[in-house]
Amino acid sequence: MTAADPYEAVKRAWDSAGVPGGDPVTVLAFGKASIAMTRAAVELLGDRVASGCVVCPRGQRQDLGSSVEVYEADHPLPTEANVEAARAMARCAEAASGVCVVLVSGGGSAHLTLPRDGVSLDEIRRVSQDLMRSGADIYELNRARTRLEVLKGGGLGRLLTDCETVAFVLSDVIGDDLATIASGPLVGDGCNARHVVIASNAAAINAVAAGLARDGVGVVEVRRDLVGPAAVAGQELADAVGDLAPGQAVVAGGELVVDVGDATGVGGPCQELALAAGLELPGEDFGVVVFSTDGVDGPTGFAGAAVAGGLEADGRARIERGLMRHDVSAEVERFGLGVRSGATGTNVNDVVVLVRRS
Repeated sequence: MTAADPYEAVKRAWDSAGVPGGDPVTVLAFGKASIAMTRAAVELLGDRVASGCVVCPRGQRQDLGSSVEVYEADHPLPTEANVEAARAMARCAEAASGVCVVLVSGGGSAHLTLPRDGVSLDEIRRVSQDLMRSGADIYELNRARTRLEVLKGGGLGRLLTDCETVAFVLSDVIGDDLATIASGPLVGDGCNARHVVIASNAAAINAVAAGLARDGVGVVEVRRDLVGPAAVAGQELADAVGDLAPGQAVVAGGELVVDVGDATGVGGPCQELALAAGLELPGEDFGVVVFSTDGVDGPTGFAGAAVAGGLEADGRARIERGLMRHDVSAEVERFGLGVRSGATGTNVNDVVVLVRRS
């Protein structure tokens, strides 16, 4: 899907972004799409790249040129590797002058973990985990992180006072709020960065809808506002498909959460949405596919799930129990419902397609 391809998105936006010419450039990148975004920027800048620091997901390190340091970090809970990478990012920013190109993508908040004085990494991990398990949305989570850390809420931008800064943003936040994406490292008092949103969930679901239409599927609705508990969203979406004619579909996108409470099961919001919707679909000619665009749905090997209606009684009972316990991945595996892609190198939230087969 080129709409969410970070390499192509940087290239498409480059000319209109107005990156100043002439001066040497410092490149800073963080988040799940940092490698692909940096490859595009380095190709476009050529020998103007004077220095750089990239923080990427573990296992994705690549050689991006002798001037660019690359660090691996963990997600969603930060580790000492994240703190080391964030310190390197801060050093590179403090030394920068002239022009700075910053490449921001989802996951960048965890990557830029640099605790404030008196705050421990263990405290940041505990607060983050508690909020995620309670079903907190990205706004609540990143506000809490900003209070505890140095580079968030404009902290990185305040280190770039000697630079003319342009930020290319791959948005993983519905509505593209710049203060929330990666916890707004360039947004706040004392910051002077120009932001360009180069791709988002809206672009992804529009592309999915267009692709379905090219294949002869009648897309009757495109929703861009899915937020909140995944199972509730699945039920609501399924309730709305009864009027679909054969060969028609609904496309939706957003960011779902799961409040697991004291549950200890394994799953993810995309799998929960798909299973909850599958229970409500009115017949076996209806189906739902849900996937996370980064290829990772919770702490599982699945990107999401695909479920047809008309589930057998035993399957329904097992899925209902799994949803109650927030332990859905076992049922996804058992019934062969999983969608797998591996890490995709992009991150623009979740995509849902409900369809009635012809």
